[in-house]
Amino acid sequence: MNYIPLLFTVLLACAVLVASVCRLIGLHIHIHKSEYWGMFLSMAGGAVFAMHEVYEGRAPTSTQCLLSGAMLYLWVSRGTWRNGPPSFTRIGS
Repeated sequence: MNYIPLLFTVLLACAVLVASVCRLIGLHIHIHKSEYWGMFLSMAGGAVFAMHEVYEGRAPTSTQCLLSGAMLYLWVSRGTWRNGPPSFTRIGS
């Protein structure tokens, strides 16, 4: 059994989970748009399901691609989130 894909998936899933939860902590339910809540909740949920797939001994390439895309988005957009949620995430903006 090749453990490298499983390890790669676990590392990506942990990074996506931590980053998306950190973004969720900064959002407020009555102030920020529901689209951002949904996006970060689905990223966190996807990371949890990816860890479940690893637990079952599977690490599909599709899961790794989706986690990579989520992590790249979180990494590239980190500059706009340095001082909390950006103004464009607020309701009415």
